[in-house]
Amino acid sequence: MGPYAAGATVMLGTANLIFLALKSLELDRLIEEGERGYTFLAVEEPEAHLHPQVQRLVYRHFLETVEEADEDDDAGDSDEAREMAAATLPS
Repeated sequence: MGPYAAGATVMLGTANLIFLALKSLELDRLIEEGERGYTFLAVEEPEAHLHPQVQRLVYRHFLETVEEADEDDDAGDSDEAREMAAATLPS
């Protein structure tokens, strides 16, 4: 059948999104288990890998995660590791 059997193809953007989701879950698990002191995730040239609408969803997810961690720290409810997010834009 070959590598392009029905349903076997995944576009690069979809593959990148799946990778980001799995990496995010892995990093969350490492923080929760105390195996990581902090997490910093940077995506270089997201416009080359993700559709603009998907980029906004991804940014929103990571920024909300950081805001929630900051709120927990401010309330004194958490001594969990710090989470950071960065976005780069084309020049």
